[in-house]
Amino acid sequence: MPVAVPVLAFVAGAGLSLGTSYVLVTRLERIGGRLGLSEALLGMVAALAADAPEITSAVTALATHQQKR
Repeated sequence: MPVAVPVLAFVAGAGLSLGTSYVLVTRLERIGGRLGLSEALLGMVAALAADAPEITSAVTALATHQQKR
C-alpha cells in the first residue's frame, strides 16, 4: 500500500479534529460569556467536554463491573 494514503488519512483526521475542537471552544466561550462564567470555570467545562468519551467509557466499565480492558 502506498505511503501517501495513510499520510493523507492522518492529515485529514488531524484537520477534522482541530476544526471540531475550534468549534467546541468558540461555542463554549460564547455560552460562557452570556452566562458570565469565569475563565477558570470555562476551562474546566472545556476540559470535561473534551474528555467526555473517556469519562463515559470509564463510568460504563465501572457500572458493568468490567475489570479488564
